[in-house]
Amino acid sequence: MRDASLVNWSSIHHAYGAASDIPALLEKVTKLQREGAFEAFIDLRGKVCHQGVVIGEATSYVLDYLIDIVRSGESPIRVELFKLVENISNASTAWRSAARNASPERRANYSRRISWELAVEDKFVNILSSLELLTADPNPEVRRIAESLVVKHADQSMSE
Repeated sequence: MRDASLVNWSSIHHAYGAASDIPALLEKVTKLQREGAFEAFIDLRGKVCHQGVVIGEATSYVLDYLIDIVRSGESPIRVELFKLVENISNASTAWRSAARNASPERRANYSRRISWELAVEDKFVNILSSLELLTADPNPEVRRIAESLVVKHADQSMSE
């Protein structure tokens, strides 16, 4: 897995504040037995894909690590982690949708949040080759998620 110390986590935020706790959560989902890893996963999921519908500033940074963990097969909850990646992909338009439905005087309040969504979409395009490798994974659920993400984000990369 890539070195989490390369990111200044305390300078970025997740749903509950500074993301300085993210490296420890990533380590726990990789190193702990299933029950402990799952507890860390629940915490991580709530912070980077809040309530399963919105993403935050730290989300795009976490994606590389999640893909590394899934590809390595080192986590006892790799399928759950990949489902989180899928959930992040599906949640990456919530702020734009809210902005469209907001009154004109409130739309500007969403610009920072929309930039987080765009960063996530860019990240998916950047990790497309890793996702393509996962389409040959022996686990059928991993293959299903990978295939779905490849189709979605390959279409995005072609439209840019």
